[in-house]
Amino acid sequence: RCKTAEQDFYMYLEEVRRPAIKNGKRQLITTETVWAFNQWGSTTLTLNLSDLFHDCFYLMRFDENGQPDWSDPTIVQESSVESEVTDEGIVNT
Repeated sequence: RCKTAEQDFYMYLEEVRRPAIKNGKRQLITTETVWAFNQWGSTTLTLNLSDLFHDCFYLMRFDENGQPDWSDPTIVQESSVESEVTDEGIVNT
């Protein structure tokens, strides 16, 4: 997820195997597409590539139904931190 003052989107890498002619033979090849979705579910039309060099990227979180969580990623919720620590088997003392 990229969150700046101008943009808020998450990127998704999609790999698809499809038939194509390669070296004169029909073969399955893997193609990769990077999608960028905004809060409204549509694709982002323009990306400011200079943002790739800033600390504005976060791991995108999803709820239990698979929907993106668009809350502010800089604010850490106590419940999510505790669940992550519990999942890793680390105990805070």
